[in-house]
Amino acid sequence: MNKDLKGLRCVVSGSGKIAMHVLEKLNAYGAIPITVSGTFGSLVNVSE
Repeated sequence: MNKDLKGLRCVVSGSGKIAMHVLEKLNAYGAIPITVSGTFGSLVNVSE
């Protein structure tokens, strides 16, 4: 993938080990996670 992720907002479905790893990588590449969801609910960053 040759696309710069810096500043892009993203949504991650799931909250397990894989989702957490994806969130870490997205953060490292400068993306902005705005929601994370799992079987017990979701988290939303309303400031973004």
